[in-house]
Amino acid sequence: MTSTGASVVATSAFLVLFPLPLISLPSHVPVGALFDSADSQMELAFRSAINRVNDERRYLKNSPLNGTIYRVLPGDSFKASKLTCEMLAGGVAAIFGPQSDTTSAHVQSICDTMTIPHIELRWDYREKRDQHSINLFPHPSKLGK
Repeated sequence: MTSTGASVVATSAFLVLFPLPLISLPSHVPVGALFDSADSQMELAFRSAINRVNDERRYLKNSPLNGTIYRVLPGDSFKASKLTCEMLAGGVAAIFGPQSDTTSAHVQSICDTMTIPHIELRWDYREKRDQHSINLFPHPSKLGK
């Protein structure tokens, strides 16, 4: 996925994710991201999406998004779980990533348990999504058409 395409997808995710009553929002909305160690394109897209949403004041007038990025090695589910718990303790509204199947499954499980949105940007062949997961990658059946 190109940087521009990923930025558009990430921005769309923010707009879908935050149709919350604006009156009840805090002074800032923390959003976490877990990216694989060498995933600079996704990090750039995430930062760009945060900036675009914050620059467009009509969406979150007095509550800018505050994005925090963590890096994790692909397959290091222990560190991914630990960082997810740290982000949840810090009050994140949603978590993006990671890309690895193993680490993403652990993050998704924690987010489902804690009822926090988990936004994935990776190919996932499973038909059914968990309750609090959003995958912005096209479904495999749609790619085959």
